[in-house]
Amino acid sequence: FPKCFFNSFIVAIAVTALTIFLCSLAAYVFTRLEFKGRNIVFILYLSTMMIPITVRLIPSYNLCRNLNMLDTYMGMILPQVAWSIPFGTFLMRQFYMGIPKQLDEAAKIDGANHFQIFWKILLPNTKSSMATLGIYTFISAWNNLIWMLLSVRSESKWTVTLGISSICGASVIKQPTWNLIMGVIVIGMIPVLILFFAFQKYFMQSVAATGIK
Repeated sequence: FPKCFFNSFIVAIAVTALTIFLCSLAAYVFTRLEFKGRNIVFILYLSTMMIPITVRLIPSYNLCRNLNMLDTYMGMILPQVAWSIPFGTFLMRQFYMGIPKQLDEAAKIDGANHFQIFWKILLPNTKSSMATLGIYTFISAWNNLIWMLLSVRSESKWTVTLGISSICGASVIKQPTWNLIMGVIVIGMIPVLILFFAFQKYFMQSVAATGIK
């Protein structure tokens, strides 16, 4: 199980970091840059949220197989990032819309480019939204089982969810060791609880800001 925890941490942290970074960039484009058809592109962007996860599994599996990414960290991480981007972009966009554009104009007068505005103005003012997105994404990646069952083959790449499912086994064949299962589940919950309590302040700030809006 130490190896399972290590794999879960690698996957969950990578998925969370990539999702926050890419969603923040996409939200900046949809709120700060003017281009023709921006709203239509955003609607098409969000329309992917209506596709159930079960429908995405087969195309994602075929794509990873063709790219030789099965049973690799890349294959475990990138599809989950792609699935998290639409909701994450929507969430970050709503917070970006609440930041006055006068701040951007003042930065442009001082000679700042788009990247400097994004890095030095918008990101520091959206810590609560990034913490909220990070918590949701980390929990989703940490608890993911169905994609891991498809993409992981070798036992050395098992995550916590695969480890727990291997302990459960088929209850028809033998009686599951419930004491061991419950102990592992409790241990598996600890990282998520630590993450929530560590970023609870930012999470509550984002909820309060959403209510004010």
